[in-house]
Amino acid sequence: LGTLARTLYAARRMRAKLFGDADLFAEPAWDILLDLYTAHCEGKLLPVTSACIGASVPVTTALRWLNILEAKSLIQRESDPNDARRTYVRISPLGVARMERMLGEFDEMLAGAGSGY
Repeated sequence: LGTLARTLYAARRMRAKLFGDADLFAEPAWDILLDLYTAHCEGKLLPVTSACIGASVPVTTALRWLNILEAKSLIQRESDPNDARRTYVRISPLGVARMERMLGEFDEMLAGAGSGY
């Protein structure tokens, strides 16, 4: 499912590039969840700044969406024990469960359509 999440994230970047208008397809919450789920699958912890960049929207918009996702218990923040200026963000256990259900069902849909990714 991590590979599927990475592929969906890359497809979203490609779509924005081909249409030449990232704002046309802006969906920062989904981009953040895909990015954080991929990081989870790879055993990585992302700084908030990286999660904001991954959302492909202005930083203020990304931070607003991080707050919303945190309020819905889909992500968690934690301070860097070695650098008080840095905060990390990770997908929460609830976020992982929901992403795995979504990606699993999407994977089944693709398999039923006879398409490989």
